[in-house]
Amino acid sequence: MPQHEFVFVRRGIFVTHVGRRRLTADSNHVLCVSGGTPVRFSHPTDDGDTYTAIEVSHTAIREVIARYQPRLADALECPVPLASVVVTPPMLLQLHSLRAASGDPGAERLGIEESALGLIEAVVRMAQAVYGRSPKEPAPHRSSADIVESVKYVLARNPAAALSLTDLAQMVGASPFRLARLFRTEVGLPIHRYHLRLRLGLAVDRIAAGEENLSAIGHDLGFASHSHFTRAFRVAFGQPPSAVRRSIRGTRRASRHTKVNASGPATFPAVSV
Repeated sequence: MPQHEFVFVRRGIFVTHVGRRRLTADSNHVLCVSGGTPVRFSHPTDDGDTYTAIEVSHTAIREVIARYQPRLADALECPVPLASVVVTPPMLLQLHSLRAASGDPGAERLGIEESALGLIEAVVRMAQAVYGRSPKEPAPHRSSADIVESVKYVLARNPAAALSLTDLAQMVGASPFRLARLFRTEVGLPIHRYHLRLRLGLAVDRIAAGEENLSAIGHDLGFASHSHFTRAFRVAFGQPPSAVRRSIRGTRRASRHTKVNASGPATFPAVSV
């Protein structure tokens, strides 16, 4: 029975290729890759990438989908289509709490598995809301999707850049009005909120890795001042960066690439950190 992998991008850019389809994933995203789906990944930047991957069995995924769309769970051979889901700030904090637990030798495996499955359930629910159709069915508005993927790529290449809507529109060959409308329709967020989440996601990973200078992190990611960074962070996560640093300090021992097996027989150590 195939496993399904959920890859939470923490830094860098993943470009996923399935046939002629392309998805750009950055720290805003989790990639849902179904077992048996031929997928090729490329990494267009030279500064590396970090991620956390959670593997879940086919049976467990079907059970999760059945809670929301029973007919869909029964009908699809491959119940989680390739998707690039935009994660929410609470999901990011849950991910880093999971990483902290996986790096703690005293943590119970049962608790880690329950936390991982809870996170995956939230991802699957979001994926089905956006991609709740057969993987064989072509995605609508192909040209629109290409424009949106190009914007995501531009922002991920230089997240600290202060780009205007006009700048982005010129880069991807669309009018500002059309670009703003397309992006909100395809992604579910306006561009400025997506860009802010991208920068905050990168900030959380740097804080989890043990960086102490919060002002430097904010400056590197394009925030006008430490207070601007702290205010935006608090609005998104409900607590200041210093509080998040204290709660997930244990993740500084984690590796760049983390894998957690949430269900089914493990094909690698249960937690690799």
